[in-house]
Amino acid sequence: FGGLGLSHRARRKGLWNFVGVDRDQADRLLARQRAEPLLHLAGGKAIAARAHEVDTDEVAILGAAGVPKPDARIVAESLVDADLRGIHSHGVSRLRIYVERLRAGGNRPAGELVLVSDAPSLAVLDANDILAQVASARAVELAAEKAMVTGCGVVCVRGASHFGAAGYWARLL
Repeated sequence: FGGLGLSHRARRKGLWNFVGVDRDQADRLLARQRAEPLLHLAGGKAIAARAHEVDTDEVAILGAAGVPKPDARIVAESLVDADLRGIHSHGVSRLRIYVERLRAGGNRPAGELVLVSDAPSLAVLDANDILAQVASARAVELAAEKAMVTGCGVVCVRGASHFGAAGYWARLL
């Protein structure tokens, strides 16, 4: 994905082999990206179509690292959104870092969040080292539920790592 920070360099560094995507699939993905870079296409429809392809590829890569598909989709959507908004430091370029953390045991591919503390307008969730985007998605849902009842909802997450671009989660509210 040359336009999204994963290019020939990433290939040479072994991202594709690292997550179990075969070399032919990697060649096709890279060729498609070189031909149609996501961030250089004109018109919203073209960008949206290309973003969907990248999103699908990310879900496959995260799935190869053991992340359940619904959780992988949450992560992929947040990373693609960051790139589409020009926040490349928090976009798809982070995928390799996340996969490396999963492989090294710094994050767990799946697990349950634990509600540590709960009050009418406040909650604390422990992510237990699952991917922070997954924990953030649940935190946003819970904050919205609390805000509907009390007018204010604040949810803190602990035991998580990098959750991507913060603005993504705020826009979900």
